[in-house]
Amino acid sequence: MRTMTTSTIRRRLSAGLMLAAAALTVTGLAGCDDKTGLGGTKTEQQSQTYQHKVTKIEFNLNAGDISVSSADAADTVAVERKLEWADDKPEVKEEWAGDTLRITVHCKQPEHCSVSYTVRAPAAVSVTGKTGAGDLAITDVTGDIDLDTEAGDSTIRGTAGKLRINTTAGDIDASDLKSADAQLKTESGNVTARFAAVPTKVVATSTSGNIEVAVPKADSGSFQIKAETKAGDRKVDVTQDAASGRSIDATTESGNVSVVYA
Repeated sequence: MRTMTTSTIRRRLSAGLMLAAAALTVTGLAGCDDKTGLGGTKTEQQSQTYQHKVTKIEFNLNAGDISVSSADAADTVAVERKLEWADDKPEVKEEWAGDTLRITVHCKQPEHCSVSYTVRAPAAVSVTGKTGAGDLAITDVTGDIDLDTEAGDSTIRGTAGKLRINTTAGDIDASDLKSADAQLKTESGNVTARFAAVPTKVVATSTSGNIEVAVPKADSGSFQIKAETKAGDRKVDVTQDAASGRSIDATTESGNVSVVYA
């Protein structure tokens, strides 16, 4: 389910809604493509490549999608930005603090402007931060992930570090996970967590939505399992042991819950 994601922002922009936002302050931009659409909606595509050692990327966006995937090139970060606004451009700031790339976007009225990021970086990078309204996509990143979105869907593939995804309204679809510790939470939406390696700790929760956790059967051993729903079906096929050092917490107020073998 989607609530106030970037597609919603675009529809409102097309209706001609206007705002007052700060001016763009990023320096050294490359590959800009500025277009004006119907109703005064403006979009601009930008690209930037940093030749810099990176261990962490921090996002702080009022609105916009965040997509990070692994790249083969060492000490290189390729950044693509898509700016959308109805009047003045949003304010964008990118700065380095040692090996950390900090990305900040400010809109006075986030529902009327956004900046979406597509970033390719070395696989071991850690990614943290938040977006007020936007989707999250993480692919084949082995560093720790800690991201929040107030409204947006999350698609997670092939992570290996500690994983934390939190959304107020949106589905979380995570697969091919090798993360030993995964926490996936939404207040309104479905959560799917399918593991390619046996996890140590899994928390998958929703207030309103279905929960599915699937772990490898071979050598998976047993788990402490909490699988609860107040309104829905419950299915647990995975071997349970209250003394196990591994745990799965799969709970929802309203929806089906399943903890099964992949």
